[in-house]
Amino acid sequence: MSSQAPATPGFHYLAVDGPIGVGKTTLVEMLTRHFEGVKILEDVDNPFLSDFYADRPGAAFQTELYFLLSRFKQQRDIAQRGLFDRMLVSDYTFQKSRIFAYLNLGDDELMLFDKLYALLEPQVPVPDLVLYLVADADTCLDRIRKRARNLEKLISSTAVAPVLKTFQARMIRTRMTIQSSRFLIVAFNGLTPWGRQIPTPA
Repeated sequence: MSSQAPATPGFHYLAVDGPIGVGKTTLVEMLTRHFEGVKILEDVDNPFLSDFYADRPGAAFQTELYFLLSRFKQQRDIAQRGLFDRMLVSDYTFQKSRIFAYLNLGDDELMLFDKLYALLEPQVPVPDLVLYLVADADTCLDRIRKRARNLEKLISSTAVAPVLKTFQARMIRTRMTIQSSRFLIVAFNGLTPWGRQIPTPA
């Protein structure tokens, strides 16, 4: 039996994104096992998240700023450590930060956030392929409940559907700013996803 690693599909950096509970980390785990790659998982231990879920004033800006800087540091570490000799699979795109900022911040906060984002975004590595996962609200909520993270117990069922809808619409528009070779939308209601390719504008 050959001990060689499975052949890669022709790219080095794959990013998986989508709304909360859609199954990003599950798919990343599957892909890294299959291709013997390196998984890049988002830091979910945001110290401001509990205040955000409790709807405390100012917590949204603190939460989004922490996520932005945490993702930036992680992405810069990837580039500086030269990990691209193995396939990298991430469970987020850097552009996710801007999408959630538009969902959660007021106009003044968003202006400050955008200025910082514009300075950081050109410095992060660009994925060769982005997989955007979609699932219905009930499926996402069920997965959130099953993984039983303490902070996520504060998420209400009525809040999930509008967030999914808005996130999906913004992510589809955001694909035009991600200069990757391919962008796929994948229905991920189960463990055998199907997808269709959306051409990336030249």
